[in-house]
Amino acid sequence: MVFSSNSDEANALATKSKKKTDMTLPPPVVFTELEAHLERLSRQLDAVGLSDSKSDSAPHEKRRRVPGRFKGALVVGPEFFEPLTEDELKEFATE
Repeated sequence: MVFSSNSDEANALATKSKKKTDMTLPPPVVFTELEAHLERLSRQLDAVGLSDSKSDSAPHEKRRRVPGRFKGALVVGPEFFEPLTEDELKEFATE
């Protein structure tokens, strides 16, 4: 649907899309109410046991390392201990 610029329908749609907004300020903040609300929340958290002071009471225990835990995971064949050839030495050499 195409409207020409002189069309009554186009003008009607254009006026509908323009919203008149009034600038309203948010209500003023009352710090005493906020402070009371935060105090109430902190008391509820203390009652439930979720406060920071109680969460530090149980330290995490580190598990002891077990020697030989990965024994047999890496198998090295006897060719590993053979001397390198000249070509292999050249690949690793720096100039």
